[in-house]
Amino acid sequence: MAEDSKDEGVIEIDEAKVYTPINPNVAPMEKRVYNLRSQKEKETEEEGKYDMSQDNFNDVVHFALTQYSLKEGLKKFKKEGEDAVKEEFQQLHQKETFTPMAPQDLTHEQKKIALNSLMFITKKGCGRVKARQCMNGCKQRNMYSKEEAASPMVSTKAILLISIIDAKEGQDVATTDIPVAYLNADMDDKVIMVMEGQLAELIVQTVPELYQKYLGVRKNNKPILYIKLCKALYGCLKSALLFYNKLMGDLQDLGFEVNPYDPCVANKMVRGKQMTICWHVDDLKISHVNSREVTKMLKILENKYRKMKTTRGKVHDYLGMTLDYRKKA
Repeated sequence: MAEDSKDEGVIEIDEAKVYTPINPNVAPMEKRVYNLRSQKEKETEEEGKYDMSQDNFNDVVHFALTQYSLKEGLKKFKKEGEDAVKEEFQQLHQKETFTPMAPQDLTHEQKKIALNSLMFITKKGCGRVKARQCMNGCKQRNMYSKEEAASPMVSTKAILLISIIDAKEGQDVATTDIPVAYLNADMDDKVIMVMEGQLAELIVQTVPELYQKYLGVRKNNKPILYIKLCKALYGCLKSALLFYNKLMGDLQDLGFEVNPYDPCVANKMVRGKQMTICWHVDDLKISHVNSREVTKMLKILENKYRKMKTTRGKVHDYLGMTLDYRKKA
């Protein structure tokens, strides 16, 4: 049934001799090769197999790493990049994301643990230059335990079971994404962030009446601005958990009950039928037998979280899975 191949360490198994299909119309299984070498031997064997030229490597980096730092982004996109940064700051200002602090009101220790502000600039597929503000939360790693900062996530098993029920009962399904989700949650700790150099100058130019008087200068004449974080900005260690608590609380206020077996699944009886919402951070899946009730729920959520990007219909791309309801179960 098994014969040693000429290449030592590899065994070829002709499964046609092992497995004979009952159905004569089914072809025998093809011969398979099982590599029994040690991991070290495999690694040695693979060396040089995927060598990449420098030109090819540069192409991969160009397409994979589409985000630029503030300095590189402004250098590449010039006025477009600067306008994108100011637009991002304006949105954050409207959301009351942070408030400025006077340097003299902070202790040396507070300045030392202040989190660095980061700004990334990219050009989207449509040609629009977009900036995104976040923070470097590495300094927070020793401040919180895993239980204090980790956010629950919906299980794959729950998504599949809910999808099976949706298909069986012919439910209407909507998948949606809450924009800038974290900024809907309030920060529950005193988190101080620092902006330096050109980044500090740009936020002052965006809202000068608020930030100008708080702008300081380092000994090297580098502008510096300290701000207190009021919202759960991306990059903060607790932001995901804070938004989870916000979303869960809003759903409970609407009459939903969180599933005792999965904290990212909530149910509510609507017109005698169950409505189910499951979510992974800011990606929601809503299902109910009545499409009008799904539409009503989407409008309620949009009133709370602004306009959402929603998909309706029979086919959904959700968390890397394609959910196809075109055939009734």
